[in-house]
Amino acid sequence: MLNVYGIANCDSVSAARRWLKEHGIAHEFHDLRKEHVDAQTLEQWLAALGRERLVNKSSATWRTLERSQREQIESGNPVPVLIANPTLIKRPVLAGDGLLHCGFNPSDYEQLFSRS
Repeated sequence: MLNVYGIANCDSVSAARRWLKEHGIAHEFHDLRKEHVDAQTLEQWLAALGRERLVNKSSATWRTLERSQREQIESGNPVPVLIANPTLIKRPVLAGDGLLHCGFNPSDYEQLFSRS
């Protein structure tokens, strides 16, 4: 089963979920504000995607972080900061069925799911 991680009122998440539904791709949605991602999962995402792709530095949350938290994300262990601030995770994250991807772009999704 494909899991979609994001925030319910995020435009990118809504667009991604709509795209998946229109293309008949079953998925389960996980709201990051209600269902926190555990440290092990975040470590796996960071290892596979890298912090530059996974951390949303253009988010309002990023702008409110203290300098020490930004430094921890950029050069230390970002996991505790991401757990405390799940809106820093670039959305949506697709995970499952051998797939791990973050962000939404229709042409990217066409390529990702043409393999299925």
